[in-house]
Amino acid sequence: MCRCGNKIRNECYARSIAMNTVIRPPQNKTVRYVVLALLTVSMTLTTIITFSVTRDFLTARLNDDTPTGSVARVFQPPQRVPDFTLTSHRNEPISLSDFRGDVTVLFFGYTHCPDVCPTTLADFRQAKQALGDDADDVRFVFISVDGERDSWIAVQEYLRHFDDDFIGMTGDPAEVRRIGEPFGLFFAYLEEYDAFGNYLVDHTASSFVIDRAGRLRLSFAHGTAPDDMAAALRRILAEDNDLRETFLFDEPRPLDDFTLTNHLGEAMRLSDLRGRPTLLFFGYTHCPDICPTTLSEFTVVKRELGTAADDVNFVFVSVDGERDTPAVIADYIGQFDADFIGMTGVPDDVRAIGEDFNLFFEYQRADVNGDYLVDHSASSFLIGADGQFYGAFPYQTLPEDIAATLRILLDS
Repeated sequence: MCRCGNKIRNECYARSIAMNTVIRPPQNKTVRYVVLALLTVSMTLTTIITFSVTRDFLTARLNDDTPTGSVARVFQPPQRVPDFTLTSHRNEPISLSDFRGDVTVLFFGYTHCPDVCPTTLADFRQAKQALGDDADDVRFVFISVDGERDSWIAVQEYLRHFDDDFIGMTGDPAEVRRIGEPFGLFFAYLEEYDAFGNYLVDHTASSFVIDRAGRLRLSFAHGTAPDDMAAALRRILAEDNDLRETFLFDEPRPLDDFTLTNHLGEAMRLSDLRGRPTLLFFGYTHCPDICPTTLSEFTVVKRELGTAADDVNFVFVSVDGERDTPAVIADYIGQFDADFIGMTGVPDDVRAIGEDFNLFFEYQRADVNGDYLVDHSASSFLIGADGQFYGAFPYQTLPEDIAATLRILLDS
């Protein structure tokens, strides 16, 4: 506020010039106070309006196409969150990837927090109640930013006040700071103390929603209503239905059994793969683009699945048996993943096998060196653990969507 005095009065005059309005300081003291008061009110209103516009610009107000009508930030496109490992509230190593297949709600806080943290966890409890049976597919996770005080026992005791199913994580503050980077996490230890002599920690108050595929989708501002949280989480959980409609058949289709030679030179039947879902792709080792791209994406699918990938078969079947011997295929798939399975055989046999998948392949004219290309179907096919044909993924389907669809079969 501008007060009397030549120096301050000149500052007021300079400020009025900066506002493109020349106001000469009145000589009458009463009038001068009135003018100064009006200037103060004007600047205050300008600040409030600017703050409001800025807030609305920075805050994503969700529309009908987004999970809820409350104020939140939507990450578009969804951002992959790097995996990390900390100590759980049960004194066991626990990783973010352990939650894959479920929707995860993360909150960074500390057990000595006097306000934001207990309020947020209480809201989580209400959101969980509002979800009803859907809460079985949601993990609520508290990560401490105060590892010096928040031992696993302290976190365990703290979470007992809210919900026995909540998950706690703690660790070295430097590691937590690194983990928080994708979330824009901020926290700083203050030289302020509460009534009990405990130091306070200034920290980000938002909570973050990670989908089944491990991608950051939303953040909720502190104070978001629990019912709005539940509505947002239900929309993300419902994406499973979208995956079913997009990639899975209404009913699985039967497949005839077949036998080819695997990359180890051994006879292998399709029925040998039963007991696990199988992701199957027809291609050839001399393929310049589609095949290496697809197998590279299979490695991403496998990484997305985490430990669940141990229960999935990844199979490459050659449509070019003349060149693709078992040894050639073994060398080829080994460049992508040692656990991938390769199969090859007489092209006419592969063509007959492919009828169940509407497979197409055709050899192009060879060049002067005898090299040739093969036009072929580019989709990948999903076979269930029971040996039936469940669905197909078009070329370049997102690996995250393939992994999420595989989880549907793994969980069924």
